[in-house]
Amino acid sequence: MKIILYLLLVFIAQAQAADWHKLEGIYALSPSAYLNPAEDAIEDSHLRLQLKGKSAEDLYHAMQGEPVVDDCTGGLAKNAGDMQCLYFKGGASYECHFSINLMKQAIEYGVAC
Repeated sequence: MKIILYLLLVFIAQAQAADWHKLEGIYALSPSAYLNPAEDAIEDSHLRLQLKGKSAEDLYHAMQGEPVVDDCTGGLAKNAGDMQCLYFKGGASYECHFSINLMKQAIEYGVAC
């Protein structure tokens, strides 16, 4: 019984340890191929997210690896699978782009080049 109580207290402490913040950005519900969807495409199969500001900066810094120059934007990009975050030196700003495939519950690309 003491072990269960101990594990429960550890779990509660970890759940409260998260530092929650408001998100900055925009979102859209769209089909998978949002630029040129098929006529029979499910219109709201993906939640597309474009984060900006502090939320994008935090995610950018949490991503592993060295940034590379993004061919589409010229920003410094970090990628984790299909999730991409960018840092723009000129404006000292951050952006992240990705979508959630709602049926598969998987991260996919956010915006096309």
